[in-house]
Amino acid sequence: MNLIVEMVFQNLSKGLGGWMIARGVATSDQAQAIVGGIVAALAVGWHLWSAFRAKATQTAAATSQATSAIPIKTIVPMLLLTAGFLVAGCTSTQQRVAFNTLYSVEQSTTAALNSYDTLVIKGSVPTNDVPQISAAYNTFQAAFLVALDAAQFNTNAIAPPALIVEGQDVVNLITTIQNK
Repeated sequence: MNLIVEMVFQNLSKGLGGWMIARGVATSDQAQAIVGGIVAALAVGWHLWSAFRAKATQTAAATSQATSAIPIKTIVPMLLLTAGFLVAGCTSTQQRVAFNTLYSVEQSTTAALNSYDTLVIKGSVPTNDVPQISAAYNTFQAAFLVALDAAQFNTNAIAPPALIVEGQDVVNLITTIQNK
């Protein structure tokens, strides 16, 4: 059960972090802190909601038998709060690896390109820079395929620094062009 909860938090954290990075809302470190803050806020909200519900059902609880088990309304906020602090507060190498895997670098770069393509299709940004961005993305994809082959197609492998730079170059180029 703990492994499933951990995987859910990691995937949500990666997805939300990648989305924020792709949109230019936050850097990788900032996205990690923001996601941790959101999880902690959810824990506080859950605790307040359960406290409100406890007062509403206080009479029913008084008539039921007392048990030694910890109620779920206590466990869930504690888990959420702990997860929030772990995501926001841990800066260890292993926590950092979650954002530097081959998969996450490729996903965040592709998400940035997809958001740019959507803006081009809507006519929000001119098409003049599409060839430059496409060339940068193609260079990134070539580097990604080499790194993926070197990692024996393990997308959870640590991304090489050169690939991270290539991906960040694409994202920076898109951000610069969008802000013209």
